[in-house]
Amino acid sequence: MSGGSINLSKSSYFMVSGDEFIASNYDIYKGTDVLWKRNSGYLDADYISNTGLYFSTNSNGYYNIALKAEANIIEGELEYNSVSITEEERENEIKKRDLGIQLAYLAYNAQMKDAANNLLYFLTSGQQKYAEETRNIYSYEEGHYKTGHTAKEILFENAIRDMSEPKETLKNSINSMIEATENIIVKDTDKQPIYCYTEINDRCPAPNLNWFMAVYNYRTRGSAIVSKEGNSYTMNFKYMMIDYYDWEETEGIKNWDPYIGAQTEFSKLNKYGLSRNYTNYDILNYTVAWEQGQRVGNGAIVSGPGLK
Repeated sequence: MSGGSINLSKSSYFMVSGDEFIASNYDIYKGTDVLWKRNSGYLDADYISNTGLYFSTNSNGYYNIALKAEANIIEGELEYNSVSITEEERENEIKKRDLGIQLAYLAYNAQMKDAANNLLYFLTSGQQKYAEETRNIYSYEEGHYKTGHTAKEILFENAIRDMSEPKETLKNSINSMIEATENIIVKDTDKQPIYCYTEINDRCPAPNLNWFMAVYNYRTRGSAIVSKEGNSYTMNFKYMMIDYYDWEETEGIKNWDPYIGAQTEFSKLNKYGLSRNYTNYDILNYTVAWEQGQRVGNGAIVSGPGLK
């Protein structure tokens, strides 16, 4: 299916408001590398991939964010600084927070640098960080977010380099964009933008404790600038990862699970306003070249962060 001017069935539309998708650009920050929230309405999908991803050459769209991810953000922000405690309770919670900060220092010295940096940033409400593991930081108040929420740029290329799962998700994202490109672009062209408005969810598995603790569940977005000459294509692929950093209260502390017990204690700190949930993100750029019908792993050539 190709061509944005043809009449498509209702299932070929994606909504920027309504029940078909949880559609949001609320978890974005002030910068030049993201699409902003647009007016409500319908947008034609120029192509829907075999895996159900929606692609369009129209830049006036929302990104589709999974229901669970949206719910976690709303819940976490509503909970921030929502629980009042006595001065004595506050002093006790600060002691727990200080123990967590010491844990972050120990993790950093144990070479779990990304996990340590994210935990330290959370516990200190963005006041402390390790510079080598941090790039840009944006403050914003959009949509569900309360004042003081920040977005911190991390080095996700290291996760792609260190683990097969994020590398495979990147590969699948690029291949989906290649599939969309070959269906949307039928004539030679130079620098045609294509946007994938469906987020892809993935996780960093437990065997790699650094990234398991640093990110775990995350979401990705992709967009591209494509050129075509005959059966040859080149593409600049922009890949964004996003992670709402929070700790969820569980029953683990009753089961004598120290890690899950720490989750519960850390989640309380956000509720008491003593620590602060925030957003991790990274924007990575890849160059892709291929001939019609090729894919990553089958002839297409990809170069970029985390692949060496």
